[in-house]
Amino acid sequence: MGEGIRTREGGLLKGANGVRYLRDQMAEAAGTAAGFRDTLLDTFAGQGTLLGGSLQTLGNVVGAPFAQVLKPVVVGMVNGLNLVLRGVQALSEPIKVVGAFLLLVGGAAVTAKMGLGLMGAGMSALGLSFAGLMAAALP
Repeated sequence: MGEGIRTREGGLLKGANGVRYLRDQMAEAAGTAAGFRDTLLDTFAGQGTLLGGSLQTLGNVVGAPFAQVLKPVVVGMVNGLNLVLRGVQALSEPIKVVGAFLLLVGGAAVTAKMGLGLMGAGMSALGLSFAGLMAAALP
């Protein structure tokens, strides 16, 4: 790096000659991007590629202001999670094991409660009730 500009033929140009060479190369490239775009538009896959690139650019342009607004929120969340992580790492091994067990049992209980709630909501949406099913099932 810093030696100069290499030409297509491998020659080395420095200073104003290097800058002139780069300007000439850019002038010759004018219209290449438009030709490339037109070639891509001739196929369905190419159209998808161009559309995807344009949507990604739109997301970047629109997302930049949101990124600045959300940055403090994300930094706060990361700092909070790191604080919790340091606290868990500072615990002794037996406490970690008990905590993991309680988390597993508590998670299973919450999951079961949510499952029963969803089942009840689904049954009521169908016009059924648990008591009605029991009455039909039992003699």
